Amino acid sequence: MILNLNLFEDRHKGETCYIVGDGPSLKEFDYNALRGYPSICCGMQAFHKDFNKINVKYYSLVEPYLFYPDWMIVSKKLQYLKEHRKITNEFRKIISTKKNITFFLNLSNILAIRKKNVAFAHRNLLKKNAKFIKFFEQEIDPFGGSFSATLSIALLLGFKKVYLLGFDGFTIKQSRQRWYEKTTDQEIRLFDNIHHEFLDLYKEEMEILNISSEGTMCNLKNEDYFGHTGSKPEFRENHELIAKESLELLKERFLNA
Repeated sequence: MILNLNLFEDRHKGETCYIVGDGPSLKEFDYNALRGYPSICCGMQAFHKDFNKINVKYYSLVEPYLFYPDWMIVSKKLQYLKEHRKITNEFRKIISTKKNITFFLNLSNILAIRKKNVAFAHRNLLKKNAKFIKFFEQEIDPFGGSFSATLSIALLLGFKKVYLLGFDGFTIKQSRQRWYEKTTDQEIRLFDNIHHEFLDLYKEEMEILNISSEGTMCNLKNEDYFGHTGSKPEFRENHELIAKESLELLKERFLNA
């Protein structure tokens, strides 16, 4: 269990990393071509068949009270967490077996899980920087979602260049879907203005690029997947990317899986 986040400060100073989300564009990406840099993952990436093919060093799970047992969940607002129980139990196993990966969890989970490779994160993660303190107090919780959390972790670690993959909710051509869900036509949602401000702040500290097979990133430079990897995008449906038992597990929680 790691409480002192200063231990991570500038551990990768000046280096480059991938940050991997859960967007459907990942259905076109070959993880074998993404081994050149260390990766920070989030969401359900641990269930991807090719998860072990990328160089995963860090993992972000930002959900408050995610690892609390059912008997400790008394608030009506947190009852939905009981629907995650089977998935949470799998993450406990993953954390126990993937000892070479540091898992950043919301500080609220400190009473529910304690492992040597677990670090507890909070909104004062970047407290040494006054401009971040002001922004987080007035605008956004850096651990209010996977996008802001993984970028905050990358900044803490000292990465100077970041490639985003699978954060399609922030691209111009958008979808509500995730890589582990079956492809359907869904409503487009627009980029939230708060993230423009968030990205502007973070771009002062590091270069942030998006990798995609098509489209461009709002407020960010886009790098073509083929140009980055030398490989052409090749679409695979969700059942080709995840083991059957894992897909069944996610179906219980996510209707489109």
